[in-house]
Amino acid sequence: MNESAVSRLCKLDRVIKRRFDKLADSTGINGAEGRVIHYLILNQDKITFQKDVEIEFDLRPSSASELLKRMEKKGLIERMSVESDARLKKIVLTDKSREHEERITRDLLKFEADTQVGISDEDLDVFDRVTNIIMANLKNIND
Repeated sequence: MNESAVSRLCKLDRVIKRRFDKLADSTGINGAEGRVIHYLILNQDKITFQKDVEIEFDLRPSSASELLKRMEKKGLIERMSVESDARLKKIVLTDKSREHEERITRDLLKFEADTQVGISDEDLDVFDRVTNIIMANLKNIND
């Protein structure tokens, strides 16, 4: 009997999370933290707020807040007030996280490449379309 798409997606999610967490090695930066650091590196020309992290990683506000608090406690980021609105806190990389910038970028790019070995561009396009449809369907489910 064929496994359901949802079951395969759940298994894929667990494998990906475990692989990301293996990238943490001795730095103590777990997979989620590394992905946030990488996102901040790629967007360092912009001011980034918690809301941006929520949107990029599809996180609930409470989950994003906890992740960012943990990163701040580890000294990986700082949240700084912006002049235009003291209630808003921009997220800034610290020197500690910048020390790992090259490794994080290298590891994530290699991880991306490794996951796509043997998959054609056409198949990746189909995968992209199908996952976008599934995401839209899940967001449209009435609870």
